[in-house]
Amino acid sequence: MPSKKTKEKAVDLSSNEAKIIEKTMNERKSSEHSNYFLPRVSLLQKNTSSGKGDNREDVLAKAEILENTLNNFGVDAKVTKVSRGPAITMY
Repeated sequence: MPSKKTKEKAVDLSSNEAKIIEKTMNERKSSEHSNYFLPRVSLLQKNTSSGKGDNREDVLAKAEILENTLNNFGVDAKVTKVSRGPAITMY
């Protein structure tokens, strides 16, 4: 167990949700890994993003950064298409 303490942010859970999570964590503990303890739920942070993602200008700026970075390594590349997904953007 690491000796360095980390700052934790609490997650707002109802007592029922906390009990369900606690029960699930205890059930998942197997005899094969009996010395392992799952991390505390309090380590989770609430999602604070707006869910809108990058706007067009941000995406174009990142595409230019990508092209310049590749060029610095001797790779002549041009972004021709950008596909934005829910979690990642492919250039």
